[in-house]
Amino acid sequence: MRQICVWLVSAAFAALSFAAPVWCADPEPSKTLRVATPALPQSLVNPFRTIAPPSIYVTTAIFDTLTRFDHDGNLQPWLATHWQRDGKLAWTFTLRQGVTFSNGEPFDATAVVSAIAFLKSPEGVVEGVWREMPFLSKAEAIDDNTVRISTTTPVPMLPRIVAALPIPAPKQWERLGVAGFAKEPVGTGPFKVTGRKTTALSLSAFTQSWRKPKLAGLEFSVVPAPTSRVSGLMSGVFDVAYDLGPDDLKTLQDNGQIAVVTITNSVTGITFFLKNPSPFSDQRVRQAANLAINRQAIIDGLLAGTTSVPSQPVTSTTLGYNPSLKPYPYDPARAKALLAEAGFAKGFKFKMETSVGYAPNDAAVFQQVAQDLRAVGIQMDIVTLPVTEFLTRRGNGTLQAETFAAEWPAWPTLDGLRAVRTHSCLREPVWYCNPSVTPLIEAALTEENEPQAVVLRQQIMERFREDAPAIFLFDAPQFTGLRPGVKNYREDANLVNYHEITLQ
Repeated sequence: MRQICVWLVSAAFAALSFAAPVWCADPEPSKTLRVATPALPQSLVNPFRTIAPPSIYVTTAIFDTLTRFDHDGNLQPWLATHWQRDGKLAWTFTLRQGVTFSNGEPFDATAVVSAIAFLKSPEGVVEGVWREMPFLSKAEAIDDNTVRISTTTPVPMLPRIVAALPIPAPKQWERLGVAGFAKEPVGTGPFKVTGRKTTALSLSAFTQSWRKPKLAGLEFSVVPAPTSRVSGLMSGVFDVAYDLGPDDLKTLQDNGQIAVVTITNSVTGITFFLKNPSPFSDQRVRQAANLAINRQAIIDGLLAGTTSVPSQPVTSTTLGYNPSLKPYPYDPARAKALLAEAGFAKGFKFKMETSVGYAPNDAAVFQQVAQDLRAVGIQMDIVTLPVTEFLTRRGNGTLQAETFAAEWPAWPTLDGLRAVRTHSCLREPVWYCNPSVTPLIEAALTEENEPQAVVLRQQIMERFREDAPAIFLFDAPQFTGLRPGVKNYREDANLVNYHEITLQ
């Protein structure tokens, strides 16, 4: 993840420069950070439902995982302090001592055992986190501070993968069940839920957390419109505004605010829903759609030139990125030729389902994509759904269109396999399945030799680029607005370091 935090004080946007921020402020434990977000977690605060934004903006304040990546993409100890292989099908993790949950339960090996046992249960296998690690077999407590995690196949990268495994308080989970726990979540993170409304969530500091916070609390408010999030920031109603657009940079600049521009470990795309027959069942049509889009014009005109055209499903900071691959060029003539070869010389119509307002300038981006496609004879009708409905339908495979908006994320594992497995035969429900690639993915997942594991991932990236299961648009940027009084703000693999933030 590349991140630039800048003071926007210049009078001319053209003169915007990205300077290293200076983080220096005394703690203000009496202050509450007020956050504007496009949505709250899809299922109240069920930590296993999803690890995607905007849910992760909340869950990362409450829960911890066994490992975590730092700002430079290096794997770091978190709730686990050490790990080692224990045969081909197991890893042993040494857990951090002296950690408690916000309800007073001690964190120990039984908490990890409980989390993995749930994921393997009939209720757990429908959760988003299970899809990240369906190879888990069991977890055993060796002692209070040691747990052995077994897998059905060798998983040499398991320490990276458990960066996606949140650990809830086991007694609270057992007592309340999934639905009840989501209303009263308990984790080891720096904050705990103290109040809830339909469009707001209040968290107070958990001062006994091993990540002791420097704030008294967090207040999350749902503000669907980006313009309203910006105006709330400038008027002082909010201290942080998530998921802004690039057009907001100048507005922030002119009003003395701070902008954090993050290039996430994710590629934004329009994914082909190939479960049902459509023109996109033909690889040539998928390639033609990629050739028809002027991505650089979209980046320059709609994303303030802040990102790059992707050559594959992952970004350059991801394990398995293939530097030999080139992006699809903008070539409308070749696109038309491929369409003619596939029997669609006169073009065709299709639908794309999405929601708008939670990704940078997404509505304008989709309109520009539609315009580029129309120029080669393809008409894309955009069906806009509410964010929660869209995410739910995308997650359970009940979309009705031939394509849908989707990111190809490598976070939180920063492993290219994370992005492609989500869009493969190995994911349920399946919307794209190339059986010839599945053995490569499975081999890469189990390869013990790390250099060879990287080579296998790079081969997979080449296959995905060639087969074009999506229109890969750009490396996904993220724009966050801050009031100048917010100090020490940082995003690491989409996780916000709430415990380090101070407020003046």
